[in-house]
Amino acid sequence: MCAKIKQKRLIISLLFYIFEKAMLFLSSNDTVFARDLNNLPDGFSFSFSIKYSNLSVSFIKENDVLKKSGDRKDFRLKLVFNNLCSAFLVFSGILPQHTAFAEHRIAIYGSIADALVLTSVMNRLQSVIFPDFVSKRLIKEFKPSSDKEKALFLKFYLYGWIF
Repeated sequence: MCAKIKQKRLIISLLFYIFEKAMLFLSSNDTVFARDLNNLPDGFSFSFSIKYSNLSVSFIKENDVLKKSGDRKDFRLKLVFNNLCSAFLVFSGILPQHTAFAEHRIAIYGSIADALVLTSVMNRLQSVIFPDFVSKRLIKEFKPSSDKEKALFLKFYLYGWIF
């Protein structure tokens, strides 16, 4: 399933781009996402990266909104995927993140409590950016999308990921 590394690398870089845009979009446009995000302190920084690869995405929480972290090197929480295959499986929606944690496909550097808060934030993100039939497989305690969430889904895909 994880052959053709160059293709996976290209797909993962696109998925990281969409993931980054979705995190930034939802932090300022979704009240549920913002409520979960408020469990993290201001100035909290975190990153997702892949071992032995320069692919990464990083954020910092400032004034209750996420922003791109830039070239920062010290993060309060780092989630490191063991390889491109693991990152591809999680970000493409094939493997739930809780299963990836259980199978040791992701290493956590930082506080477990912060990682749990980030997991709930990620669940919210997945429930908005993926259709219900995909989200149902990815999220343990899945609730069908409301009309507000469907509108948020459309809003994100119509113009949110571009800007």
